[in-house]
Amino acid sequence: MAPWLPRLEHGSLGEMRRLLTALVQLAANLARGGSGRAELDYLVGLREGLGYWLTPEELQRAPMIDPKKPRRGNIDRMAYLAADRAVHVFLPPVLSAWQQVDDAAHLSALPPIVDRKSAEVARAALANLRDRHPPKGRGASPLCEAPVGTARSLVEDAVMMRSGRPPHGISVAGLACAAVKEGADRAQAVEAALSLLKTLIGVAYGK
Repeated sequence: MAPWLPRLEHGSLGEMRRLLTALVQLAANLARGGSGRAELDYLVGLREGLGYWLTPEELQRAPMIDPKKPRRGNIDRMAYLAADRAVHVFLPPVLSAWQQVDDAAHLSALPPIVDRKSAEVARAALANLRDRHPPKGRGASPLCEAPVGTARSLVEDAVMMRSGRPPHGISVAGLACAAVKEGADRAQAVEAALSLLKTLIGVAYGK
């Protein structure tokens, strides 16, 4: 028997109803665009990633994820939203902290990332930015590389959505953490990360 089905015991009517309910729920999920496994993995990765650096008080504000609630298969939109927040919300404050005000303004002015075409535009901008801020020292991988590199990774996720490689939510948490370490305002970064988690939960559950 498939692992997502409840086990029938003694052929009881109650167990049969549970089985039928599970089948109906599965059919509904498939009809909405997939089993929702990728969405759940993305949300769990993001929330667990935040748990590595948020304080207990900050983490208490993070919305919970219901693994049993039906999901609607919107991993594409989730990846685009994460990429958009990376470029427009998390990275510009870091660039401003580096006194790269023009770069921060350029990223903020990029069009919203809503599809592959707009993600390609952002990828080109980030590639140019990273080329102009190379690692400092031979073999070094300083924190100044992390925000730009992680943002680019999130944009790559959005660009590659049709490749069959599901994106990873933990990258969002890593970018928010790196942004704080590189000079972004902690309260604003935490609020942005929690807000994004809430938004992505709504997208995954079809709200």
